[in-house]
Amino acid sequence: MSTRNSGTGASSASVALVKVDTAATVADLANSTDGLTALKAGIDAISTGTIEPRLMAGTPYYVDAAMANDDADGTTPAKAKKTINAAIGVGGAGDIIIIKAGLYTENIVMDVASMELWPELGTRITPAAGGNCISIQAAFCKIWNQGGSLFLTPGANGTGIVTTAAGTNAYISDVRSNCASSADIGFDIVGDGAVLNNCRCADALVAAIKIQGSKTSAIDCCVGGTVVDDSIGIWVTNSASKVRIKVCGSQGYAAAGFQVDAGVTDAVVEGCNSGGGDGCRIDNGTRTTWPDYSFDDVITKTNTLSATGAETVEYNLFQLTGSVKILNLFGHVTETLTGTNTDCFLEIWSANGRDRISKDDSGNTLAQLAIGSLIMKLDKEDKTLVVADASAGPAMIDQTDIKEEGFRLVQDYTGGAGVDTFIRFSHTCGAGGTGAIHWHAIWEPIGEGCLLAVA
Repeated sequence: MSTRNSGTGASSASVALVKVDTAATVADLANSTDGLTALKAGIDAISTGTIEPRLMAGTPYYVDAAMANDDADGTTPAKAKKTINAAIGVGGAGDIIIIKAGLYTENIVMDVASMELWPELGTRITPAAGGNCISIQAAFCKIWNQGGSLFLTPGANGTGIVTTAAGTNAYISDVRSNCASSADIGFDIVGDGAVLNNCRCADALVAAIKIQGSKTSAIDCCVGGTVVDDSIGIWVTNSASKVRIKVCGSQGYAAAGFQVDAGVTDAVVEGCNSGGGDGCRIDNGTRTTWPDYSFDDVITKTNTLSATGAETVEYNLFQLTGSVKILNLFGHVTETLTGTNTDCFLEIWSANGRDRISKDDSGNTLAQLAIGSLIMKLDKEDKTLVVADASAGPAMIDQTDIKEEGFRLVQDYTGGAGVDTFIRFSHTCGAGGTGAIHWHAIWEPIGEGCLLAVA
């Protein structure tokens, strides 16, 4: 429990939510030769009502899942309510609901303004009838865990915490929402002015954190998914303005790690990171800034060769959207190649056409290239790939004709709509060929461009 000073200049000590702040008691404690006697004097003063028994103006109510029912008045731990909703029902504005660690199976509705939930570490909530764990429907409510964490398991297609339009200026700290690939959203912030601090969400189907309210902040939050199609890590939408997302991380959300929708204005995404299966960021907002944003700019793809006869085989390695700059593109052999492996090259391809990245007529002959050998795009597009055969000893390779390794790629937009566009590798074998090449692309976006490894 925390200890606070009343501001009167007197020393204070806390027992649950009580304080000792009278000058007489302080003198007793300071002058007594018997500390126990002095402590007893302070406790007697509290019990007789001589000393103000609360740190806050509101009333504390206690909840304990181990209680038999909600019949008690909730005013002491011994008289705790069994359910959180029952305690909220007897509380008023500014009151505190102190929740003992345990499992609470109920759909909690915070519909009293300025009320606080204080759950102990180990408090777990799962909805009784599916859907949402907690719905904040009044202004200035707070979930404060005093260094601990509140654990939520929302129901199928439900939400961990939702703040309605009436739930403005909510403060939500140290909450974990485990959507378990069943619930839609970890945190759905509709009311304006909310603060999420050190919150976590796992495996949401739609979005881990969905921010719809203006002037909302998400600070030091972390979300992780299982690469569900169309899922979003942190999503700003509904024309929200002046949203602040600071030092947050996302991974495993396939549609986008961070998405800012059209109509959103003046958002800031600062010091955040995205990677590990995230789709690229999407920013359709107005005046969004992204200071110190980091993303997965080194992507890899293992290309297992599979020619079964005399044929040319093409393999999609990386998918392009928009425009990107490729800083470096190379592969190294991880399984010795077999077969003839002639006319090997890289190209940019869509169903509407192709353009070479390296020489595509009489390209490289890789033959039985050894493990550890290096294959690089290091020259102009009319030149073959540069190869260092590891079986021939150490080697140095470098570009010869241009000063910059980087080059730009543009997605096919035939007909005015984006067409699936890929970087692909092509090789020809006379009678089948196997082996594996581990490709790397180091890239950066041009505008909202994106490059992802093909699954």
